[in-house]
Amino acid sequence: MSKRIDDGKTNQQRWYERNNGRERSRARGAKWRKDHPEASLQATRKYYANHAEERRQRARDYYYRVRAKRLRTDAEKLRDRLSKEMRRQIASDTSNPLTAEEWHVICKVFAQRCAYCGRQEPLEQDHVVPVSRGGLHTQNNVVPACKSCNSSKGNRGNWPIHIVAFGTQTQLPL
Repeated sequence: MSKRIDDGKTNQQRWYERNNGRERSRARGAKWRKDHPEASLQATRKYYANHAEERRQRARDYYYRVRAKRLRTDAEKLRDRLSKEMRRQIASDTSNPLTAEEWHVICKVFAQRCAYCGRQEPLEQDHVVPVSRGGLHTQNNVVPACKSCNSSKGNRGNWPIHIVAFGTQTQLPL
């Protein structure tokens, strides 16, 4: 008489334990699929046909569990669309774009210093009125800024500007 095993596991679970788990089973399945491509394709098609509704339900569950969390609200979509439209409009506006020569003149006016903190560090172009808020990429709207100030300012346009000219520093309120 066979001995009854009462460990709470199914026969399949016990087989997996005895036969090195999934790795061995997967390797054997992969080898079979490689050796029998027609039979594998036929079996796959049969499985998909017999389990279509289960697969659809699994896809729905995944969508509501994972993807639905990432869906954007209407306000977010509108903000993104308007932002893209503004950038596109500014990029296509060729009425008075900032040239490299004008940028060098602006840097000379500010004595190669940051317009916000006055430090002499590598400079970036910063828009006084941010592009995202309707500012243009023109000589009247661009000032030199260090990376720290440019990153800190973000898209706020109300920071005071310091002009360093001839050794004196003057603050321009905005």
